Amino acid sequence: MFKSLDKSISKKIAKWKKPCEDMFEFLADSYPESLAKIIEEESLPAEDLTFAAEYMGKCTDINLVKKVLFPLLSHEDAVVREGAIYGLTNHLDSVVKFKLFNISKNDKSKAVREAASNIITK
Repeated sequence: MFKSLDKSISKKIAKWKKPCEDMFEFLADSYPESLAKIIEEESLPAEDLTFAAEYMGKCTDINLVKKVLFPLLSHEDAVVREGAIYGLTNHLDSVVKFKLFNISKNDKSKAVREAASNIITK
């Protein structure tokens, strides 16, 4: 399904015939590096990428999360940018807060601006 994954991980996710939230959750919990590879591979459509980004945020490695999600904050699809924002919710260091503040003021999408604002004002 994904060319960036090694065969052992591909076998573990084979029960899901197509990308879905359950698969992203499984990878986030058990194989976060593999979820990162899938996101970075840029083969997911926006409607799946947004959920993958949200689940990426469940990972405890803040550096991996930021490495994968920061580029999505400037994705062409607002729904993906919003997913990346929600993925960063549990990783609010000063750098993340600064990025979200700028997005809350400058993103072209009202929904994205509101999502960023809601996260930083919690």
